[in-house]
Order: sequence, then structure tokens, then C-alpha cells
Amino acid sequence: MAEVIPLQQLTSAHRCLMARIQDLWIDVSLQTDHVACYHYSGTVHSVYVHLVPPAHQAESDGGDGSHRASWSARLYLPPHELAQPDSLKALGDIITKLEGYLPSPGGAA
Repeated sequence: MAEVIPLQQLTSAHRCLMARIQDLWIDVSLQTDHVACYHYSGTVHSVYVHLVPPAHQAESDGGDGSHRASWSARLYLPPHELAQPDSLKALGDIITKLEGYLPSPGGAA
């Protein structure tokens, strides 16, 4: 008989990191020339984040209108069966990446 591996659960730690990502994408969009996008799908429990540099933003904003991302991340979260076992670390990595786009306190990025 095959061993049944219990699915991970979405914890308050996941939720706190997801909230931090939401806060950061707003800051990146307001404080830099990049547009940051964030999407959470409750259907498949996934997070998708991407950054669009100025050159690829809307033509009305001076870009080429392609909206191609310079960076993106997709992560399945518990209890989805494809959730990474280290999903908390992966969320932390997204936070680190977004924080890297922000200007340093008291100076430029």
C-alpha cells in the first residue's frame, strides 16, 4: 500500500509573507520606474508576481506596449498538491527580490 503524504496547509506565516509581497509591489510601483503586478489565485493557491520595466510599459507611458516582464515568479502554495515544500523560503525570496528594487533609505537604489 502506498504511503499517503498529507498536504501542507496554508499557515499564518504564508499569509504574512503574502501580505508583505502585496505591500512591496505597491511600493515598487510607486517608488520606481517599474510596474509591479501581483496576483493570487484562490482556485489553485498560487502567487504570481512580475515586474515590467519602463521600456515595455504602455505606449502612452513611453514604452513599446509589449508589457514584457523583466522578472517574474510563480509559486504554488499549500494545500495545492504542486506546492513547493519550501514555499515559505520561496515567498521570502520574492520579498528579497522586490526589496532590491526599492531605493535605499536616504539615497538612490
